[in-house]
Amino acid sequence: MTRLNITILLLCAVLGVAQVWMSFMRNSTAREMHRAQQSIIVLNNEIKAMKIETGSLLRPERLRQVAHEQLGMRAPLPTQLLHTSGLRP
Repeated sequence: MTRLNITILLLCAVLGVAQVWMSFMRNSTAREMHRAQQSIIVLNNEIKAMKIETGSLLRPERLRQVAHEQLGMRAPLPTQLLHTSGLRP
């Protein structure tokens, strides 16, 4: 074999290895991207569920119930109210 043939053979081998490595990296990146997209979908669903739960927990009726039953709070009596209509800012 001549020196040129050996060089061409070596070059083909290097290019083949590079091609296989690039294919592996492309597939690996595609799998990673798919996993990231799936995680985004799951997290978006969790965010939606948490927004619904937050809305439910912050309902005025529920807050009144928690204030009354768990914290022992009551609505103020008329004598406990301060009228500020006559005060200047």
